Amino acid sequence: MKYLLLLPLLVLLSSCKSQQEQIVDSSWYEIKSENFRIITDDNSNRSEILIKDLERFRQFTTSYYGAATLPGGSLLRGVNKTNSPLTIYVAESVESYANLLGYDRAFSTAGMYYTNEYGQFAFINMGAGSYRQVKKLTLAREFLFHEYMHYLLVNQSQGVYHPYWYSEGIAELFSTLTFGDDDNFIYGKMPISREYSLAKGRILPVAPLLITTRHSDVSDEYLSALYASGWLLTHYISLEKKQSAQLNGYLMALNNGKHPIGAFETNFGMNINAFNERYIQYLKNDNYKYITGKFRGGFKEVKSTRVELPTADALGEISRMMAITSKEVEPISKLIETANKQGIDTAHFDFSLAYVLLQEKKGKEARELIADHQAETSWQNMVTAASLKWQVEHGDISVEEKQQLLQQIIELYQLVIELEPYNQAAKLRLKLAQQDLTQLSKTA
Repeated sequence: MKYLLLLPLLVLLSSCKSQQEQIVDSSWYEIKSENFRIITDDNSNRSEILIKDLERFRQFTTSYYGAATLPGGSLLRGVNKTNSPLTIYVAESVESYANLLGYDRAFSTAGMYYTNEYGQFAFINMGAGSYRQVKKLTLAREFLFHEYMHYLLVNQSQGVYHPYWYSEGIAELFSTLTFGDDDNFIYGKMPISREYSLAKGRILPVAPLLITTRHSDVSDEYLSALYASGWLLTHYISLEKKQSAQLNGYLMALNNGKHPIGAFETNFGMNINAFNERYIQYLKNDNYKYITGKFRGGFKEVKSTRVELPTADALGEISRMMAITSKEVEPISKLIETANKQGIDTAHFDFSLAYVLLQEKKGKEARELIADHQAETSWQNMVTAASLKWQVEHGDISVEEKQQLLQQIIELYQLVIELEPYNQAAKLRLKLAQQDLTQLSKTA
């Protein structure tokens, strides 16, 4: 998540329309390239520029991030080319961002990345930071690269745990990657959103930085300092001291159950207090290195397409995203009700609502809602399979009926895997369904 202390926004969120009405009444566009898919209500060319930079960012990380010279490189296995395009919601304004994700997130985030077995999304608030007199596109690019770096860590590190400071620090470090003419790049500059914290010395000492987790109960000011400190420590280790081998050893020690501070001291060969003194001095020196170079082999040409989505398709996509990220019935129901009043309906609405009902343990209602629908997408197949699984576990049905339902579940997950060979969640659930069917057959 790209955390940024924002100015009070209530004055900006002043439309007379409800959130749902604004979503329904907006025009939504899809910009798609080989590896990315942007859904946006912004009708300028900014999303085309962002998607071009994202493709070049992906080429850069594919080429360089596995190298031993970059932090954490040996823990990654390169970019999986079978991944389907990552969906990114680019909100044209703070108000639009709030409509999609809720007011709480609009107050505290400029971008975020969300993932579970049913979907992965990145979100960018194009309105964030505009009061800083900087170009919105520059800041949006930083947010987008930050969130995509989280996507890479989640998808390409094969289950390796990354501590909070490093997860945010490496995302911040790569967020300022910029591209020039003739395949040139600049890597390692300070993020715009961290300039104030670093200039004012608002950072955390190394010891508390190492032990803070995503579950720690800390203030907004602490979080802002954590992001700035994560960038500073990652920058110091990787670009100033070039200690990627030590960093990799520390990360592996953490994954083997070592205490954060002990793992750090052992691999960097220094008492934590002594290391902290050098880290603080690095901040005071205010002389941060960065790398300039020419991308070897040259960046491939990026091709993208833009279409205005039919309203029903756009709202179906948004309802799915809202279901996965909020897991609450009320916002989905309100969106569907608002759309229905305008004569807009789609099967996506029922599957989105069914998904949320399943999360609330209301499997019977979920099953009834989609029983007459023919699943047409991987998402719909997985929701259908989940509703059938609830029926197997809780329905008052015979063993033979359970066997039939399990066979249907198996076929649904096989179809998902055929469409999405990378889908590890579907593979796991397929295996579990096959085991359930085998066990049930033995007891029949």
